[in-house]
Amino acid sequence: MHVESGASVAVIGLGAVGLSTVMGAKIAGAGPIAAFDRIQSRVAMAEEFGASCAIEITGELSETAEAANLADFDYIIDTTGVTEVLQQAVGLLAPKGALALVAAYAPEPKLWIDPSYIMSGGRRVIGVVEGDSDPQTFIPKLIEHHREGRLPFDRMIQYYPFDRILDAISDGETGKTIKPVIRMQ
Repeated sequence: MHVESGASVAVIGLGAVGLSTVMGAKIAGAGPIAAFDRIQSRVAMAEEFGASCAIEITGELSETAEAANLADFDYIIDTTGVTEVLQQAVGLLAPKGALALVAAYAPEPKLWIDPSYIMSGGRRVIGVVEGDSDPQTFIPKLIEHHREGRLPFDRMIQYYPFDRILDAISDGETGKTIKPVIRMQ
């Protein structure tokens, strides 16, 4: 996304990708950084990772953002894969804002966008694949950020022995664990 310093960012969905996005926005100097999820423990972790405003979604995203007086984001990154959430995120974009689709979306239902709203504000909707980065330069930067303490991704990982693979799957699906990792002996 090439987020500039001082740009407002909203991250919707705080799994491994969303929390990494919060850390990346902080590294870029973005602010404010708003983070949204339905799981309170992930909301708390987003605050620890640099979100200036982390909110548990208890109803609709649009209602939650409105209640917190949040809108007009320069960048919104959706990691949920939920078309209904994505539909609401479009309405939170600032003029010239960009909405990044980062998740795997089901083919149905379709996303319906008011073309006048998009065009008149110069808003953009962008599909992002594999982070749209050059691994040769990006991975060394990630390693450097981790070594310097700016990217503590290891705090999202929960290790499971192979014989607990079903627990790992369940914990990942329910949100108990952000990033379950199976270790084979």
